[in-house]
Amino acid sequence: MAPGEWGARPAGASGEPFRPDAGARGALAPPAVFEDRPCYRLTEIAVTGGVPRMTFGPGTYFDIVDLSEAVAHERSGAELAGIVAALRRKGYAVEGQELKRVPAPWPQDHPRGALLRHKRLIYGKRWPVERWIATAKPKEMVAKVWRDGEDLNAWLEEHLGD
Repeated sequence: MAPGEWGARPAGASGEPFRPDAGARGALAPPAVFEDRPCYRLTEIAVTGGVPRMTFGPGTYFDIVDLSEAVAHERSGAELAGIVAALRRKGYAVEGQELKRVPAPWPQDHPRGALLRHKRLIYGKRWPVERWIATAKPKEMVAKVWRDGEDLNAWLEEHLGD
């Protein structure tokens, strides 16, 4: 990729753009109080068959900053919107922790406001547990889900990867 094709993300001493956006903020204008430290976040609360379950996943304090910068950017955000639309056409749910409002500094009527409200992006399908679960079919189904998500995973790696 030639210099200048990365979008609005500033370049570090090596000439490569900072990845993710929080890396640029930390190097160019380190926060006085906060650091982008690793943490665990609550990603889901569900009750299945009367049994409550909480799911936690890894993250950092500035995850939302990194994601919102990439979603709001004209080129990368439009690319993501196309990827999400394609997954939904294939029957996938695209979810994640959603905020009630579009985060600042983006306007509430931003063209990708629905995506900007996401703290995370998760895609998937749910299937009922039936007799086929004890066959080779689940392996095929899961492999298809991974293949169908290659574009989203590549986008996330390009824009949020370390």
